[in-house]
Amino acid sequence: MNLQELDSAFGLIALLHPDLSFEQFESRIYAMRDQNLQLHAIYEHDTPICIALSCVLISVRLGHYWHLFDLITHPQWRFRGYGKAMLGYLRDQARVLGCEHFVIESANASMEALLMFEKEGFEEAPPMLIGSPYM
Repeated sequence: MNLQELDSAFGLIALLHPDLSFEQFESRIYAMRDQNLQLHAIYEHDTPICIALSCVLISVRLGHYWHLFDLITHPQWRFRGYGKAMLGYLRDQARVLGCEHFVIESANASMEALLMFEKEGFEEAPPMLIGSPYM
């Protein structure tokens, strides 16, 4: 990803994660390269209107699985099928790569996004327990 792509992606990611600075975003994105992080985007006139950050991971419980960190459509472009189209594309990619599961981080998802995921066949699983390493 070049700096312009990062900047464009951050404009949408900041809507999901308002406390995240660009510097934090940039350093985390570059650190995630070891996980083969992928940025997918749908553009309208050179402006990203829907983006997804994802990668394929492996765990003992799930085997190879597609992990969707973030999926967001710009508010002006919502309810036009872009999120559903992106999700369909990502699911196709997961199938091609032989992933056994598709996991979505949904802690910051809107009610509309959760409903879309449910309509697309996803079901809620018990959440992870997250704590600070400094506890």
